[in-house]
Amino acid sequence: MGLTRTSVTNIERGIQHISLRQLHLLAAAVGLHPAHLLPGPEDAVEGVLPELAFKELEQDAEGRDIATRVLRKSQAQALQRAGNSR
Repeated sequence: MGLTRTSVTNIERGIQHISLRQLHLLAAAVGLHPAHLLPGPEDAVEGVLPELAFKELEQDAEGRDIATRVLRKSQAQALQRAGNSR
């Protein structure tokens, strides 16, 4: 895939983003559809946010609730757009 070990670690920790091309290459390498590697609407906010951002929100319940709502709405819209493009 052309990624260093450090890049893979950073991607896993939410510090570095992965390109769509890399997502497809990774999915092919492990025998999955790319959608199976992405968080779903039912996934917790800590699976979507970078670790550092989540730690900040642990101390801020209101901010965590807002972030959760925004992320879930964004995911739902992305899924809807993906479904409409088929």
